[in-house]
Amino acid sequence: MDAALYPVGATGPLFLAAIEVKPRAATLVLADARTPRLATAAFDPLAGVDSVEFLDAVGRTAGKIVVDTERLPAFQAWPTARHELGQAAAEFCPAVVVPLPAGGVEGLLLEDGTLLTGDVWLVAEDGVVFTDTGDAGGNVIRVDVIGDPLFRRRLCRPADLFQTPRFIKTINGVAPSDQGDFHLLVGGHLAETNILRVYPRDGVLVIEAVGQPTEGT
Repeated sequence: MDAALYPVGATGPLFLAAIEVKPRAATLVLADARTPRLATAAFDPLAGVDSVEFLDAVGRTAGKIVVDTERLPAFQAWPTARHELGQAAAEFCPAVVVPLPAGGVEGLLLEDGTLLTGDVWLVAEDGVVFTDTGDAGGNVIRVDVIGDPLFRRRLCRPADLFQTPRFIKTINGVAPSDQGDFHLLVGGHLAETNILRVYPRDGVLVIEAVGQPTEGT
């Protein structure tokens, strides 16, 4: 029998902890000193398979062992039960074990109970940041929507990517220019100076005339 075992998070030697036998079904239970059911391999003893694959608790592949096809039917003669094995009875040699320490995100559990494993891509678009908060044992990813920090650049490239907000729609029914500007002037456009002043103060827009009264009035 040959094997290649690589369950995530395994510590210490791996061994077959038990063989669970049912009619036309047998399950090999892989364990280590810390986890009594690290992965399982289910097969039909009468199906004539030459290898069985181990899967961990969340359905990820955890290894494979090559078996003797002629010896598998013997499991069908065992009583229907869980047959316990000691570590010394069925320990795998270190040469067939590939350590894969646990760490990071191991899967995504959706609201409907679907578990996503393997290569899962989370793409944060403009203004979205993913953060591992470390809460709940590191099983929480925080999503922050902070806006687009490059919005100024997008005002120019391309021109229609960002719509500039226009807070003042009209003044006395007069709409702004195509650029959203209002030109407030006193007199004609030929005047070199004017007395009109427009400035913000305490959150409001102040429009006033400056100067002094004419003498004698």
